[in-house]
Amino acid sequence: MQLGKPPNPGNLLLQDDHVRRMADISFRHLAESWKNYQEKQKYIWVREIDRDDHRWGKKEYLTAGVYFDSAESEEHTHAMGATVFSHVWLLSAANYYRLSNKGSDKDNILHGTDNPEKIAKELELPQHIQTMAKTLHLTRNTIMHLVELTPKTEPIHNLNFPTALLFAKLTWTIYCKLLRKYGVRPDVGSWRIQASKYELPHVFHSRA
Repeated sequence: MQLGKPPNPGNLLLQDDHVRRMADISFRHLAESWKNYQEKQKYIWVREIDRDDHRWGKKEYLTAGVYFDSAESEEHTHAMGATVFSHVWLLSAANYYRLSNKGSDKDNILHGTDNPEKIAKELELPQHIQTMAKTLHLTRNTIMHLVELTPKTEPIHNLNFPTALLFAKLTWTIYCKLLRKYGVRPDVGSWRIQASKYELPHVFHSRA
């Protein structure tokens, strides 16, 4: 992944490395969630078989159910990992650029770098991006602390690949705007390039 660097990062090399590693972990989890999402589709037909159906007890249906449940569980697990690390690497990147530009024009430095919504707001991204960024933050809170049914959390029991991909694309959008704020031009088609590197769809329509 080609992440932009400000000139002369000095003693922030460790922070720079952290950004890259956290982004890589996020996308590796996302890629595994995608693999399991696809695997799940092979057995999704088993959902149509009711437990009182005479076919239910047959080996092929029971086996398909096991495979479906396993793939769905792995999809969910890796979707959670991708979501958490999307949150982590965005904040790490925002702090990297903030610290590396410390002492420069104050108007060109982000101050609210402790959650994605604040970052999106300071970057003056559209309201729907800010709202999604807030959802990412609340979802991360729930994964990390599992305190549900409060204003600071989001339901996670159905967190899956499509949602994790949405968060990843959101994070990438905010990140590219962050780069531009600090005078770094992202590659043309950077999302397509990033998705292709991890064998992910750059455009996706959910089937389940």
